[in-house]
Amino acid sequence: MNHKAGLEHDLFVIYDKECPLCNRFACAAVRTPTLHLLNGRENPALLGQAKTKGLDIDRGIIVSYKNELHFGADALELIARKVAFTGPTKFLLRLVARYQWLAKLLYPLMAVSRRQLLKILGRPLINIPR
Repeated sequence: MNHKAGLEHDLFVIYDKECPLCNRFACAAVRTPTLHLLNGRENPALLGQAKTKGLDIDRGIIVSYKNELHFGADALELIARKVAFTGPTKFLLRLVARYQWLAKLLYPLMAVSRRQLLKILGRPLINIPR
């Protein structure tokens, strides 16, 4: 993903605002000028770019930092190191930042939970075409 000049050190988190878990996670993030939370459902061009690199928002969170894409557990680890959070999310992400293996263990469960929750709520996956 190419960012405008001056934004290459910003963190761009692409998430699913329709998912209550993802939205709660995004709402717990402490906003800063260098953090950009982007609803994947409103940014199909960005998701299309990510998909050409083999990244699917319906399989995991996507983060762009320093013009590099991070996905799933790796994205979660990066978020844990770079973003401040409030509430219970803060505690969980402190653990993830300290113990990187924890992200690799928890993230697949989080991704499956998101897909199942959307199914239960009758909400579609994002499904960005190639």
